Amino acid sequence: MARFNQFVAILSGFGLLASVVWHGLILAGQQLPQDLSWGFIFGMFAVWIPVVMAILPLRAQLSEARGMGFYNVVFVGAPLWMRVSARILLGYVVVNFVLATGMIMGSVSNRDPAFQRVTSGFAMAVYAIAMTVLRATVVRDGQPHCYNGHRVPEGQHTCPVCGARVIGDPSPVKPGA
Repeated sequence: MARFNQFVAILSGFGLLASVVWHGLILAGQQLPQDLSWGFIFGMFAVWIPVVMAILPLRAQLSEARGMGFYNVVFVGAPLWMRVSARILLGYVVVNFVLATGMIMGSVSNRDPAFQRVTSGFAMAVYAIAMTVLRATVVRDGQPHCYNGHRVPEGQHTCPVCGARVIGDPSPVKPGA
């Protein structure tokens, strides 16, 4: 399952790059063919199903998480740049929606001129979150890693790269010890 999650995480990364290009073209005034837009939308669903499957084992921890704490649980083990970019793009979805539609809440149909802009912004966030969750799952299920995603040799309690604790390490590490 780890190889499959790694493969889908890589696909999500390519989906993220493609949706960033798509969004940039739309902001520059270019419209993509409607069929291509639907391809991005179906791709989001394709990567989201493995994300849901990867999150299921975390149900007990997620039941205790409140608000944005959900992301603190599902992102554990992913590299810092992934965690940060996923959160930034999640915020950008809201800002982009308001700027594109002039509404704080509502919906956009595929006939709306803002449809591609809103959808491409949403696609960036979905692909970034999928990539981050699946990478975190691979890290949690594999060799010991720190909370920033670096591999840590067996038996060590802190990361030799950044000094963070090892994921799942029960021993408390005291600063300066």
